[in-house]
Amino acid sequence: VQDTYDPVNTKSHTFIGSGFSVHQSLNWSSYYNVRELLLGLSSKFSYVNLISNRVDELFWNEQLPLIIRNLSGSTITVGLEGASDKMRRFFGKGLSEEMLLGAVRNIMLAGFSQTKFFCIYGGYETEEDILEMCSLVEKIEAMKFELNNQIKDGSIQANVPIIKTRFRVSFMMVVPSLGTPFQFLKPLVCYEDRAQRMLDPLVETCRKYKWRFRCSLKRHEVTPENMLSLGIRKFTELVCRLVLEQGIIWNRNV
Repeated sequence: VQDTYDPVNTKSHTFIGSGFSVHQSLNWSSYYNVRELLLGLSSKFSYVNLISNRVDELFWNEQLPLIIRNLSGSTITVGLEGASDKMRRFFGKGLSEEMLLGAVRNIMLAGFSQTKFFCIYGGYETEEDILEMCSLVEKIEAMKFELNNQIKDGSIQANVPIIKTRFRVSFMMVVPSLGTPFQFLKPLVCYEDRAQRMLDPLVETCRKYKWRFRCSLKRHEVTPENMLSLGIRKFTELVCRLVLEQGIIWNRNV
C-alpha cells in the first residue's frame, strides 16, 4: 500500500493482490485521459477501480461508464459535490444539473446495479437548495422510467435488458481546513439542528423512491478542526494540555 499526501492535491494508490484501485482528489488536473488510464491498467490488473468518479468525465464520454462497469464491477461512486447549481458554484465545481443528469443516464445505460452519490454540505444551504436536490432525485427516477420504456420498445440500446439501478446519497460536512476558502466556516455546533431539519425534505424524497440516505454531520469531528483552523488560542492550549497531561492520543476524530 502506498499513500501520498499533498495539501492541495491528494492522491493514494492501493495495490491489493491482482487488483488495482486509484483514488484521486477532486483536483481537475488529476483527471486527464481517464479512459486511457483505465484501459492501460486493465492490461496488467484483473480489477481496476476509480474509487470516486467525476461527473464531467461520465457526461462527456458516453463509453466511460461502460468501461468502468466492465473493469470495476456493478457499483459506481459519483461526486455530486453540492445540493444545487448555486452550491456547486460556491464550492468551485463547474458542474450543472444538465451534466449530472447526462452522467446518470450514461451510468444507468451501462448497467450499474448501484450508484452512490456523495454531496458536500457547507452550512450555507437554503431551503431552495435542498428542494433543488429533491427535484434532481425525482428527475433521475423519471428518466429511469423513460429509459426502460425506450429499451423495451427498442429505440435505444443498453448494457442490460432492464435498468434496476439503486441509488444512495451521502451528505458530508465540508472540513474547514486551514489555507482553504472554508477555513473560517462557522462551527457545525452553531447550526446543527437547523442543518438536520433542512435536510428533512430530501430524506422524505429518498424514502419515497427507496433511495438510501446517509448524513454525516458530526459536530465532534468538524468543530475542533474548525476552531484549530481559526487559530483560537485557548482551544489550542486546551488540546495541547489534554494531550500532554492526560495522555490523550491525538487523531483526526478527537
